[in-house]
Order: sequence, then structure tokens, then C-alpha cells
Amino acid sequence: MPASLPAVSLARCAHYDAVALTATIREVLAPLGGMGAFVRRGQRVLLKPNFVAARPADEACNTHPEFILAVAHLVHEQGAEAVVGDSPAMGTVASVARKLDAGGRFREAGLPLMEFSRGQRVRSELGDCTVPIAREVAGADALINLPKLKTHQQVGMTCCVKNLYGCVAGRRKAFLHFWRGGDPDRFGGMLLDVADLARPTLNLVDGIVAMHRGGPIRGEPIPFGAVLAGADPVAVDTVAFHLAGAEPKAICSHRAAMRAGRAGATLGAIDLRGTPLVEMPCPRLEPPPLMMPLNFSPWHIIRGWLRHQFRMRCAASR
Repeated sequence: MPASLPAVSLARCAHYDAVALTATIREVLAPLGGMGAFVRRGQRVLLKPNFVAARPADEACNTHPEFILAVAHLVHEQGAEAVVGDSPAMGTVASVARKLDAGGRFREAGLPLMEFSRGQRVRSELGDCTVPIAREVAGADALINLPKLKTHQQVGMTCCVKNLYGCVAGRRKAFLHFWRGGDPDRFGGMLLDVADLARPTLNLVDGIVAMHRGGPIRGEPIPFGAVLAGADPVAVDTVAFHLAGAEPKAICSHRAAMRAGRAGATLGAIDLRGTPLVEMPCPRLEPPPLMMPLNFSPWHIIRGWLRHQFRMRCAASR
């Protein structure tokens, strides 16, 4: 197998038991060199989960808190600092953590919560627009992307690349939906550019319980039994979509990656490690019954901005 191919490692995991989950993440990282291949002593490591809305963990719309804690434990073992950061579509990082019943546990584990703020505006060539990447992302020594595998009513399916769209801070995400959502190819290209600009050091997919028949919020949990890891978000997405029975060309960000000739955009261009694919009997994720347009209306953006400001002020007053 040529060394130039991006590597993706797979492992089976059926539940969120803390001890077993930590062992599984060690297992999936071992063929890639372990956590030490991605994190060094003294670094400040940003863990970027999928925190989309304040919903309970059993609804499977957010990255499971046990998954985050297990990754943080391995980061701390390397002598590095870990912090959890995101820019939820609804609510705040703190409100999502509270609903997940994890705020106190994160504090006990020495895992601060961080709300992304606006940062440097950079050019997305494939999206033909500018995007503001949060300064917390740009300032981290390393970023570990922790997506939840889910179907999605706008983009088909969300995993590594789409989760990194959360590195665009605040309501700017909704505006870009309005600005570029009418052109799925440009929107997909923008998602791919944002993933490149975020520069994830490592991608670890929470596919233990996935979501389908909806998403990113209102879908159905489904036991999926998989943890995936790799440095290249496109390659990890390729394997995740294959396991889920999805058509990669139907997902706008992956279609953009294939058009751009990205390494890892096809299964044959990936160095598969860990548990063989034939030993990963994952169920097919059924698509949402109703797909929604990518672009938001101006009223949607204004209403969302007002709600966001209200929630941020409430959070600041606590």
C-alpha cells in the first residue's frame, strides 16, 4: 500500500461504557501511531464535537459526552491540555453540555468549555466567498474533530467535513446558508474549504449510536457500532459513508472533494487499518423522509440571530 494514501482506522464498539470506550479509542488509534502521533506534551488541544442543540445524549444528535471524555483522557495522558469548543446552531456550548448532563463531569475532568467567537476572514475559493474561522480554532496547537455520524435533511449526511463547518462562528453560518445555499456545488466546496482551513490534526467519529431518518436534530437513534479515526477528514468521511450505505456523490461536500481530485475521496484510495471492513456489519442509515433546501430565508436568519443573542446574554448572566 503506497505511503501517500491517507490512512483510516476502524474499530467496533457497541456502547458508551467509559472503560470499554477508552480501550476502543486506544485500539482505533494504535494503527495510526496512538494519540502520541497527533498530540505533544504542553500543547493546547481543541476538541471540536458536534454540539448542534441542547438535547439529551440518548437522542444522538450531539457527540456523546462519554466519547468526548475518553478522548480528553488520552490527550491528558500525553501531557497536553484539552478544551471543548464549538458554535452550536441552537443555544450555547454550556447549554448543550448541561442538557447532556455533562457540564459537571467536564469540569471534574479538567475540561473547560469554550464558545467560538469571530476570527479571521479567509477566502473560500471553491465556495467563491469569504468565511470567518473562529480565533479559538486558529489559536489551538491541535484540533481533534469529534463528529457524530448522522443523516442530514440539507446535505444528506454529516460527518467529519460538515462538522468542521462549526468552526465558522455564530450566525455567520446561517448567512452563508442564505448566500451560497442556492448552489449546492458552491456550498459543498465552501464546506470542503472550511475543513481545510480548520486544519484538524485528527478526526475521531462517534458512530457508536448514529442518527438516521432525519437530522441533524430531529432523527432517530440507531445502534451503528463503529469508531473511525484518521488525519484526513475526507478519507474518514468516505469510509463512514460506505459503512452507512450512502452514495457519496449525493453529499455536496463529498461531491466537491471528488471534483477536486482529493486523495481519499474514493474507497480505493485509502489505506484501511484496524478492523477490516468485512468485520464491520453496520446497518444502512435511512435518509430523511423529507429533504430541506440548503438556503435559509432572511426571516430565518433574523429570527435565529435574535434567539442567539438572547441565549448568549442569558448564559453571560449565569
